[in-house]
Amino acid sequence: MSRESTDRRPALLWLLPESPLPPVLGARLRALSLLSASAPRYDITAFVMAGPPSDRDERLSGIDWQGGHLPSRRGQVAALPQLLRAGAPPYLRFFCAPAQRRAVADLLGQRRFDAVVTQLPYCSMALPRPWPLPVIVIAHNVEWETWRYKGAEAHGLERLVAPADRHLMRQWELRTLAGAQAVAFVSQRDRDLVRPSLPARVLDAVVPNTLDLGSYARLPAPESRSEVLFVGTLKYGPNVTAAQFISRELAPLLAGDGMTALVTGGSGPTAPGIRFLGRPDDLEPEYRRCFASIVPLFGGSGTRWKVLESMAHMRPVVATAKAVEGLAVVDGEHYLRAQTAAEFMEQLRRLRDPSVWQGLAERGRRLVETSYTWPVAHKAWLGLLERALGAPTDR
Repeated sequence: MSRESTDRRPALLWLLPESPLPPVLGARLRALSLLSASAPRYDITAFVMAGPPSDRDERLSGIDWQGGHLPSRRGQVAALPQLLRAGAPPYLRFFCAPAQRRAVADLLGQRRFDAVVTQLPYCSMALPRPWPLPVIVIAHNVEWETWRYKGAEAHGLERLVAPADRHLMRQWELRTLAGAQAVAFVSQRDRDLVRPSLPARVLDAVVPNTLDLGSYARLPAPESRSEVLFVGTLKYGPNVTAAQFISRELAPLLAGDGMTALVTGGSGPTAPGIRFLGRPDDLEPEYRRCFASIVPLFGGSGTRWKVLESMAHMRPVVATAKAVEGLAVVDGEHYLRAQTAAEFMEQLRRLRDPSVWQGLAERGRRLVETSYTWPVAHKAWLGLLERALGAPTDR
């Protein structure tokens, strides 16, 4: 073996649907975390399918950024026949337009890579078939579960093709993960759901969603107990359903008790008990003013950063069972469970007791500190890469 082959660090082509910066969404936070862990050990070329990063900082140094572009409507239409022949969901037209496939093929032809990392299973559609290299898939969700609720936020062509997406997503997702070298699941629950359908040769690990804890201050208790916070982009179906629940069922009860729900991630009509804040780049001021977070999710998959962020900021969480699925939380110890509007109100009233509020705030923060920080995810992720590729040379 030549000295060059023994000294060369493994090279990864990392396909991302969008820039991880600014890290204001869950998928971006996950990408930022795993890229930050990998860059010191691997030579990474990151191809952003919707364009180059709009912002960079020292956490992403040492990465060669390459950018694509969001496919035009013509490019999306051109991708549909290929998807239909493959029995793939129409939604994947955003990831396999001809221009995107050519750009990825050019990178593979120009550079020597040891493997491809796809930040979502969707990104694998830009690769030539059969896959020319081992593929390591980062599973942000179990996608077919999320797509059960797709359509609430869709418009135009997306609304028309949503039924086909839902129908085809499960089979396509399992085929894609079955062809991978390795899969990083977000929770043991997600792994248990998918693992029985995968070949034994596919490596896997649970790489949990975690926080860069230094970015989340322990906030003091607010003076007022009149505002609660819901965080979540309103371009995501389960969040849309949650916002509708708050607006239609919970807000009238909140208003009757002198409280208001502040909803981030989009716009909507202001009414007694609810106010929409748009899409703030910095959520800390909103956490600072609110005494609790509400997370009335009834669908979706993966684990929710909004729960971990609230706990990290010392804000107790009132949530449905679905909202905390996959997290190591206990009702009454780390959060308060509620399923109906009346139950949400009952739990929020409990949090007006300073001792109840403080206990939940402290225990939630400790849980994040021990189980949901970057080092926890980085250890699991780097271990999976080393099993898939062999241990890299640290330099």
